[in-house]
Amino acid sequence: MNRRVLLVLFLAACVAQWVAATWKIAERELILRLGHVYKFKTAPMDPVDAFRGRYVAVRVEQNTAPFEGPWTRKQGGWFFAELAVGEDGFARFVRLHRRPPAGAPAIRTRIASFNVQEQKAWLNLPLDRFYMSERQAPEAERAYREHSRQDAQDAWLAVRVWRGRAAIENLYIGDRPILDVVR
Repeated sequence: MNRRVLLVLFLAACVAQWVAATWKIAERELILRLGHVYKFKTAPMDPVDAFRGRYVAVRVEQNTAPFEGPWTRKQGGWFFAELAVGEDGFARFVRLHRRPPAGAPAIRTRIASFNVQEQKAWLNLPLDRFYMSERQAPEAERAYREHSRQDAQDAWLAVRVWRGRAAIENLYIGDRPILDVVR
């Protein structure tokens, strides 16, 4: 190959990597600015991951959604879990769709497993880490775990949803943001 062609291909690959990384950051910022807020109850989780930075590991308590119709393992890929807000003010997944539902909020997700008899699917939600500063995350993780062991278990996430994408805005213990709890 000609040196110019190789140089152009190399530069194109560099630009593509830069654009991909920039888009992931911009997408999260768009979700946090334009998305609608939903509250999700959380359940305790015990993470161990030294390579991903500091975060509080969380798990959405209701991580299942009903599905209708025949189901086969070949139906992998992405789904959209439709959201509805219950009387308690917390979001719930009410139905799975192959495409974004018209006029209804939904989160793009994959299926972890499913039960055909109960017509229920367990979801791999993108809501498992609340990132914080290096200094505050360990204390926040301790506070979250201690509170989750108590009888109250009233920790919840404020999640922004926009165009099928979701981003955690804040983690709350009771009605207090986690940053207020660790101060």
